[in-house]
Amino acid sequence: MSQNASPVDDFSELRSRAEERLQKSQLTNMHLSSSPEEMLRLIHELAVHQIELEIQQQELRESRKELEKSLERYTDLYDFAPLGYLTLAPDGEIIELNLTAATILDISRSRLRGKQLNKFIIPSDRTTFATLLKNVFSHKEPTSCEVELSASDKDTCSQKTVRIEARINDNEKSCRAMLSDITMHKRMAQAMLVTNERQRLIVDATHSGSWEWDLQSNHTIWSEELWRLLGLEPFSCQATYEVWKLSMLDEERDQVEQIVLNAVERGQEFTVEWRVRSTSGQERWVMSQGTPFKDSDGVVNRYVGITIDITELKMAQEKGKKEQQFSKSIINSIPGSFYIINTEGTYSGWNSFQRDHVVGKPESEMQDVAAISTIHPEDREFVQEKMVNVLEYGLEENVEARVLLHGGPEFRWFLMTGRRIVVDGNPFLIGTGIDITEQKKIDDLQRFLSSASYGSEQEPFFNALARYIANSLEMNFVRIDSLDGDGLTARTLAVWCDDHFEDNVVYSLNDTPCGDVVGKDVCCFQEKVCQLFPHDQVLKDLRAESYVGVTLWDHKKRPIGLIAVIGRQPLEKKQFAETALKILSVRAASELERLQSENALQASEKKYRELFESVPIGLYQSTMKGKIIAANQHCLEIAKCRESERDVWFSQDTRQSYVHPEDGERIRELLLKKGHINNFEADFLLMDGTIATLSNTAKIVLNEQGAPDFIAGSLIDVTELKRSEAEKAKLEDQLHQSQKMEMVGRLAGGIAHDFNNMLTLILGHTEMALEHFDPSQTVYTDLEAIREAATRSADLTRQLLAFARKQIIMPEVLELDNLIGKMLPMLRRLIGENIKLIWIPNSKNSHLKIDPSQIDQIVVNLCVNARDAITNNGTITIETGHHLAHKSSDPEQPACESVTLSVSDDGCGIEKNNLDHIFEPFFTTKEPGKGTGLGLSTVYGIVKQNNGTISCLSELKKGTTFTIHLPLYNAPPPAAETTPTSTLMYTGHQTILLVEDELPILKLCQLMLEHNGYKVLAAATAAEAIKRAENFSGTIDLLVTDVIMPEMNGSELSKKLLSVRPELKILFMSGYTADIIAQDNVLERGVNFLQKPVTMKSLTLALYHIFNPTPLQEP
Repeated sequence: MSQNASPVDDFSELRSRAEERLQKSQLTNMHLSSSPEEMLRLIHELAVHQIELEIQQQELRESRKELEKSLERYTDLYDFAPLGYLTLAPDGEIIELNLTAATILDISRSRLRGKQLNKFIIPSDRTTFATLLKNVFSHKEPTSCEVELSASDKDTCSQKTVRIEARINDNEKSCRAMLSDITMHKRMAQAMLVTNERQRLIVDATHSGSWEWDLQSNHTIWSEELWRLLGLEPFSCQATYEVWKLSMLDEERDQVEQIVLNAVERGQEFTVEWRVRSTSGQERWVMSQGTPFKDSDGVVNRYVGITIDITELKMAQEKGKKEQQFSKSIINSIPGSFYIINTEGTYSGWNSFQRDHVVGKPESEMQDVAAISTIHPEDREFVQEKMVNVLEYGLEENVEARVLLHGGPEFRWFLMTGRRIVVDGNPFLIGTGIDITEQKKIDDLQRFLSSASYGSEQEPFFNALARYIANSLEMNFVRIDSLDGDGLTARTLAVWCDDHFEDNVVYSLNDTPCGDVVGKDVCCFQEKVCQLFPHDQVLKDLRAESYVGVTLWDHKKRPIGLIAVIGRQPLEKKQFAETALKILSVRAASELERLQSENALQASEKKYRELFESVPIGLYQSTMKGKIIAANQHCLEIAKCRESERDVWFSQDTRQSYVHPEDGERIRELLLKKGHINNFEADFLLMDGTIATLSNTAKIVLNEQGAPDFIAGSLIDVTELKRSEAEKAKLEDQLHQSQKMEMVGRLAGGIAHDFNNMLTLILGHTEMALEHFDPSQTVYTDLEAIREAATRSADLTRQLLAFARKQIIMPEVLELDNLIGKMLPMLRRLIGENIKLIWIPNSKNSHLKIDPSQIDQIVVNLCVNARDAITNNGTITIETGHHLAHKSSDPEQPACESVTLSVSDDGCGIEKNNLDHIFEPFFTTKEPGKGTGLGLSTVYGIVKQNNGTISCLSELKKGTTFTIHLPLYNAPPPAAETTPTSTLMYTGHQTILLVEDELPILKLCQLMLEHNGYKVLAAATAAEAIKRAENFSGTIDLLVTDVIMPEMNGSELSKKLLSVRPELKILFMSGYTADIIAQDNVLERGVNFLQKPVTMKSLTLALYHIFNPTPLQEP
């Protein structure tokens, strides 16, 4: 059966089914009835009753279902009704209640049944509830009341205001009560009262005016207050749109009207502000707000609004703007950072210092900057933790951290604060930051001072202080000084320059900034210090720009030192530098004063100790028998007595044990006879077994009774003095020998000078005469013999100068074998007939660049040494060779070629302990008076001067070999002159000033020059030469002058003439220069020199080379 079928339809269906079943039964059971009619009637009745019972049963089932559904619906309605329903007994006991009531009471339904309702009502309202029950049960009247609920006993009930409406039930044994929660209603009503009161107060306070504007008719309606707000007399004219416009100031009218018209066009609300001017001329601000209203068709047809006076608001806003600007100015004037950071970690507010100095971003980009990015990476985790404490937990934090400037790497130390503020429910971190870099440095300075004692084992205090100052102030130079007593000079204690220490010095304070510091607490030059003190060399060397100095004072306020700090850049932080140095100067002054006190004490003690210990005097006391009682350390040192031997030495009679018996007895006799001895010298046997000569001064000290008590004396070791005296005598002998050699040199120089002058005349006139004879004539042969003899004499003169070490050194390219070969006759005469000379030339075509006279000197000295080493007969061997060797052990390095020269003898040899000294000046193994000790030192000097080496191999009784290596000269030697003499007679036309004090030589040289075409101005003295040069109007091309002349030598004359004729060429000629034009006998570079004797050939060739210079082709 369908749930939607009616009961009547159900019954009809049941009856039809019953009749159908009856008919079937009748057909089936007709044979059972004896009386068919009776049977049919009975069956029919039974069937009818059965059907009726089924129908009733079905109706009962349906009724039960409907009842259950109704009960379920009723229960749902009852439990979930918006009101609470309770069944109460006369005493207020809760018999039944729905879920809503339990929810209102905030207690489960099962716990409420059987409880008194007044338990959940506050005490003050229980009487009201009792009156309600009384009226309901006694007067049978529906009654209501409002009470407040609260907790009671262990049951809990949130505080609420409820309304109870009750009426008695039909059985009059209980009543039904409706419970409604009116808490929110009561609160809203209270709030509405407050709001209405507030609105009333606002309206009264703002003096607002209302208006209405019909858009179709353009008709307006104004309240009385609006007239006054617009600065008009109420109802003085018709209220129109135009009057409203005219109430505005001219400069604002168009803008305000446009806002209103735009809003009307869109049908939107509008709010406008403008100024009005009253009849008294006073300006006031008003604000009007209009709301659109629509007609039935939805078209805006009118506006209704209010207008209020906002003058005070505007003034407050303007004041707020000014205050905001003032606050912003204050924030921007903070000498540090100001910032507001949001929960995302970016900036919401900042001052100009944070923006420009710290972040370095434009205003438009500041909000995107993460605040933590300005923190040094090593401090970020720590700072981030503090930010979380502020933003999340509301803690106030102060933190010191390094802040990057413009993203780094430069940073400064900041002390940053942070506290939380909440705006519109959003937390922000607001804080400030102060640059504490300088304070950190001051703190670091204090820590340095507290940790620095008197210096460490690794570094003295003043060194550590200087290093610290340079690093702390970022300066290049630090000097800590102690002032000398005069206050004009300073002595450095520590000097730090460019990351290293320099040696201490003593310097003058004159013309230095340090001179300005003394007597002042502090002296500072931030820039241009070099310009202020142009004579200070230290400032110049450092290219200094800035300077700071402080005076160090002692406890009596006397200047005792100073600290000077110098930088190459202008000083930016003057105040910090001055403050830091003042703090450090106190400690430095204390340390310096302590050091000076210690030094003074040590100096005093040292002076006393030195008086007793350091003087070379051994002080002692002994008994009358000579036993030592006491002795100072120097006395022990003189006696070579170790500390472990002190008791042994003290226990013995020194006169018997350590002094020669005769001297000991003599000492005793003199002491007993005179009571003292002075400087008694005797040989003592020292504790180490050696013998020393000691000078003994002693005196007998008497006791109180006048009897000899002990001997007080002193010992001086005069062993070295004796040796020095002997050495002095030896040196004096060597000096005398050297002086003899100098005199020989002068004598040789004088002889060479005069002899070369005579040879010049002989050779010159001989050459002139040879030109007048034919080589076939006898006289020509005689003249040639004279010239050859004169030439050999000139060679002898040159050798004489070489022997006396007075020759002029003029390096030439030469072949060693040829040069030594020419020397052999002279060498044989030098060594004597008893010694055989062997010559082995092995360096053919090997050239040297050296002065030939130096080769002469080397060979002569080595041969003389070899001769002196041979007692009777012997052999001297001279050998040359060519040597190729590597300069280093690396075969890849280029080879070094040299020419070797060795001189060997089979003489007595040299002792091994003398080999290291043979090249020392004045060292000789010969007997006094038989050697100067200068020969080998001269050879050594020549070899080294020519970049060579010399070595010596010697064996006693077998002989000695000296080997010399001189650099090979690879340039080709000058071509040999094979042309006849006549072809070398170069001619010229130049003007020559000739100066020679020897008239015969002057005339000869003039003749030679004029013979070869030169114009000659001859002068016998320097004064005459100067005069002739002054009077000559033409060009003088060359000065040819003797070197050694009276009154003015050739060098002085050339300088005099060059001052007026700078283009003048010079040619010196002399047989002996006496170091006038040569330094240490080496001809100065660029000096033209002609060695006497002068020949026609040598003179004309020298002139040709001067007038036609050809550069020397070096290899």
